[in-house]
Amino acid sequence: QIVAATKYHQTTAQLTADYAVTGLSSFNGQLGYTKRTNSLVNPAEAANGSAGLGGVVGDTSAVTGLLGFRRQLSVKTSLNLSVFREVDSYVAGANSEIATGGDANVTWDPDVKFSLAAHYRQTTQSIKGTLAIANFLNRTDHSRLAEFYVKYSVRRWLTLRPYLSYDKRTSNFDQANFTSLTVGVDLTARLGQPLL
Repeated sequence: QIVAATKYHQTTAQLTADYAVTGLSSFNGQLGYTKRTNSLVNPAEAANGSAGLGGVVGDTSAVTGLLGFRRQLSVKTSLNLSVFREVDSYVAGANSEIATGGDANVTWDPDVKFSLAAHYRQTTQSIKGTLAIANFLNRTDHSRLAEFYVKYSVRRWLTLRPYLSYDKRTSNFDQANFTSLTVGVDLTARLGQPLL
C-alpha cells in the first residue's frame, strides 16, 4: 500500500513549432504553462496525519517547454540536442516535481546492419512538498545518465543489442544518493518477418 496516495488534476497549455534551417539542420520547440493540484484518494486518511493533502505533497504551477536541435553531420551520422522543463510525478503520483535538464544523442549507422549510439541526459528534479515516507521537505535530485549501445541486425527478424549504462544521482536527501553501472544484451525477435 502506498502511504498517503494521492490523485491529481493537471492542465497544460502549450504551443509547438518546428523549423527546418536547411536540409541538414532543424529546430523544434514547445512553450507552455502547466498547473497541477493534488488531493487524497481517500480523504479520511487526513484524520491520521498522513502527508497526502495537496498543500503537503506540493501543488505546482510552472512554465514548461522544450527546445530541440537536430543536425545530420554526415550521411551516416546524426546529432540530437535538447533542453527541457516539465512537470512530472515523484513515486506513484504523490509529490509533484519540476524537472529541468538536457539531452544529447549521437547516432552512427555505418551500414544497414549496424547502428551505434551514445546518449547523455542530465536532470535536476525539484520535488515539491514533504515526502510522506520520510518527512523530508523540498528534496532536490541531480541525475546524470550516460548510455552506449550497438545494434546489430542478425536477420530481418532478429536484432542483437549489447549496451552499457551508467547512472548517478546526488540529492539533498541522503538516502536517495546512488551510482549504478549496467551491462546487458537485448535480443529481439519479430514474428511474421522473412527468415533471410
